[in-house]
Order: sequence, then C-alpha cells, then structure tokens
Amino acid sequence: MASYRDFEEEGVSPVPELSYAVIDINPRITYTARGRADTIATSSIDTAIEFNANNTYDADLEQYNSLLEAQRKRLKPKIIPLCLGVMFLLELSVALSVPPTNAVEESIICRNLHPDVVSEFANNTASILLSDNPVCKEEDVQSYLAMLQGWQATFDCIPSILMTVPFGILSDKWGRRPVLALAMSGTMLQMFALATILWLTSSFLLIGGGGGIIAAMLYTFISDIVPIAERATLFFQMHATYLTARMISGPIAGSLMVKSPWIPLLISLGLITLAAVTSLVFPEIQHLKAQASSTKRLDNDDN
Repeated sequence: MASYRDFEEEGVSPVPELSYAVIDINPRITYTARGRADTIATSSIDTAIEFNANNTYDADLEQYNSLLEAQRKRLKPKIIPLCLGVMFLLELSVALSVPPTNAVEESIICRNLHPDVVSEFANNTASILLSDNPVCKEEDVQSYLAMLQGWQATFDCIPSILMTVPFGILSDKWGRRPVLALAMSGTMLQMFALATILWLTSSFLLIGGGGGIIAAMLYTFISDIVPIAERATLFFQMHATYLTARMISGPIAGSLMVKSPWIPLLISLGLITLAAVTSLVFPEIQHLKAQASSTKRLDNDDN
C-alpha cells in the first residue's frame, strides 16, 4: 500500500481536488474549490470603528433615556393631580347643570304649550319651576322636551366627530396644553349659553372639540408622563374620579334646587370656569424628548 510519503515523492497530491462551485454564504467567508473556508479579511481598524460606534450609540441612548425619565419624574407629581382635578371639576360641573337645566326647559315648554298653568309655589323662589304641576308631565310637554334634548345630544356629538382628527394633529404640533385650554374654553362657553337657554349652543364646541377632546388630552398627558406599567392604574383612577363626581352631583343638585334652580346652575358655571383656568396651569410635555436631546447635546459639548 502506498504511503503518504510515496505520493509526495512522486509529486502527486494525496488529497483529490474538488471541482465545487464557489458559494458565497457569508460576506466574510468564501468556500473555495478545494473545500477550504477562507475568511475574507476584515481590517482591524474597521472592526474597531464599528465597535466604538456601537458603544457610543448605546451610551447616547442610555443617557437620553435617563434624561427623559428624570424629566418625567419631575413633572409626574404635578400633572397627575391636575388631570384628576380637571376631570373631577368638569364632570361635577356638567352633572350639576343637568337637573336645573332640564327643569327650566320643561317649565318653559309647559308655559308655551299651556299658558294658563301656574306654579303652586307662587310665593317661593322656585316659582320659575312648574315641575309640581301635573299638566307639565303630560305627553305633549314630555315628548317636546325629549325631542329637544335628543337633538341637543346629537348636535353636541357633531363637533367632537369633526374636530377630533384636526385637534389631534394640532396637539402634536402645538402641544397638549393649548388644545386642552381651547377645548375647556369651548365647553365653558357652551354651558354659559345653556344657562341663558340659547339655541345652537353646540356651535361653541367647535372651539376645541368639546368633552371628547378634553378627555383625550387628559389621557394623553398621563400616557406621556407615566410609564406603561403604571398607566392602567392611573386610567382606573381617572374613571373612579369621573364616577365620584357623577355620584355626588345628584344629591347636591337636588337639595339646592329646592331653594332655586339657579343655585346649582351658578355653582356649575363657577366650577367649569375653575376647570378652564386650571387647564392653563398644565406644564407642556409634548417637547420632552426634544428637551432631553438638547440637554444631552449640551453635556456632550461641555465634555
């Protein structure tokens, strides 16, 4: 049997040559015709540059995230109470205004349809109300009132439907606070118009989009400032605040309407005004990321 040395002396290679095609599986590795894996040389300088670039990117990202988180923690104790407070004031104001507004509208319709109706409380401050008279509970009065309230609810929805997308775009461009302030101003004007029993009060909701935009902006404030793991808790707290305001508004409005329907109505107008003013106190958070980037850039310039 011929040995490996015999092949060498005769000048014959003991390993047969392979006629495989060149297969380029990886840009760094090429399989040659002899079945060997030849590593395409990557210069050590390029590797070092790439390694340093990755490390620099990771360091910048970590610094950016830390700055952003620091700003969020600084604003969180201020924004969360403001969101809860505005939600409570808004819902309490709206809920307090509903019973007296309905009672006054019912009395006006009853007087228009039955001019001979007189309230039993002629010598009382509540003489404006005719809810004590059974004539005002008849079908003609109640059907007219239901139709009026139905159209009012329909017209109130139209501004929110039309203005949601435009004001959503503006909130990303202008910031959250201006859009919230506009929505609060429009809602306040509508409630003042309802207090004087004006027609087409829903047109005031075109200023800011109404309650739908207000709720969206309050939840956006929370989403921008609160980590994802804590958002569900804050959302439930917002809903609990809403339910609390609705729960206590009924007894308060009912007890005050015994004296005069204008008392809960005026309190409602005062609360909505306070909520509108509170919306101006919100710190702007839409540009937090840009501020974190500029702070990081200044730190890098100092270094």
